[in-house]
Amino acid sequence: MLFVAAIAVVSGGVAWWLHRSRLAAMRRALQDAQDSRLDLAATAAALHRRLAEADLALSRVPGQQGYQAGGNDAQERRAALERALAAAAPAPESWEDTHPATVPGFMPTQPADYDVPPLPRR
Repeated sequence: MLFVAAIAVVSGGVAWWLHRSRLAAMRRALQDAQDSRLDLAATAAALHRRLAEADLALSRVPGQQGYQAGGNDAQERRAALERALAAAAPAPESWEDTHPATVPGFMPTQPADYDVPPLPRR
């Protein structure tokens, strides 16, 4: 009986120690995640400052009025796409490969032949 109690106390101590070590590992991981989140926020703020400086520098360059006004980039891309599509060949009226039953030489799908001979008796 004393032996069983000693094993129970030792196993309880080991379980408590493993639990505490898992909690410590989780706290370390949480701290690392928090630190990396704060580092990311600082990096994003620095990038925002650099982009604002670049925007200011571009506004001072002569001939960048389209940049300041928002430009016509979307309209230019749409016009280029329309020109490319207009130059492409027109689509055929019917795509025969999607209608194999109407193409000569193709047989319509037939049901399988179910006249299977019976299995031999044992």
